[in-house]
Amino acid sequence: MAAAVSPRRTPIFDHDEAIMQDVIAPHPAVTYRSAVRAGWQILRQHFPAILGPVLLWGLAILGGFLVLGIAMGRNPANADLWRFPLYLWANVLMMGLFRLFGAVHAGQPWRWQQVFWGLPRADAWTLALIPAALSALLVALSGFPQPGAAPLTLGQIHWPDLIAILVLSYLVTTLFQYAFARYAHYEDSPKIAIRQALRIFGDRFVWLWFPLVLGLAVMLVLLTVLIITSLLFGLAMMALHGFLGADAAKAVFMMTVSLVILATMLPCIPILYGAIVVAAGALGPKGSPEPMTRP
Repeated sequence: MAAAVSPRRTPIFDHDEAIMQDVIAPHPAVTYRSAVRAGWQILRQHFPAILGPVLLWGLAILGGFLVLGIAMGRNPANADLWRFPLYLWANVLMMGLFRLFGAVHAGQPWRWQQVFWGLPRADAWTLALIPAALSALLVALSGFPQPGAAPLTLGQIHWPDLIAILVLSYLVTTLFQYAFARYAHYEDSPKIAIRQALRIFGDRFVWLWFPLVLGLAVMLVLLTVLIITSLLFGLAMMALHGFLGADAAKAVFMMTVSLVILATMLPCIPILYGAIVVAAGALGPKGSPEPMTRP
């Protein structure tokens, strides 16, 4: 008698069950190393694709500085007031960059328009108001001269006050960077995003220092590149000094060094902002899955 053959059963995909398993499944803890590695992976694997959006973001920031320069030139008495809209503009654009890098890191669909993701959103402007106002106030209290004015001497700088202002500036910047990342990528409401970011002053205190460590590492890289570039091109310009002339050699040297610094800074942007996006995930509820961010 022929053996009975049971019909082949096709497994049925249960979307709700898959989501539940994803929530229950443990997620690896985020560390300084894993956050930096995530930023490096964004750079190494996706930099050619995201270079265009990053350049657009940079041009938008530069446009804000140009408008600020024009406004200060026409009405220098209100220079401190003009900084507020620039910081507000930069903060909203920063959210778009977090949105873009978060989607890239999570392997989700993304578009170049995501760098301007926060511009049409009222919540984004509202969230950006507080740090913009605080940053403008702290810069005004620092006593630094306006652009184009004579620089301060060491004797004119009030070091205790300046140190306090720098510390407050770092705390404000760090807090709201995490809040922006929570809002843009993890899709928290502005209120919840700030509440989660405030955990850097509580049970997530270790993440208060991450932007400082990351920034110092990037500054070290930039400084090393600047020193090497200045030495190499300085020697080259000395050799060409007689052929080009002093003014032309100086102009070529400054332009070359500026281009090298710009070319070095561009790859640092995915590392800096990508790492902050991943670090912000450590501030959320324990075991929370990666959000399904829509492009």
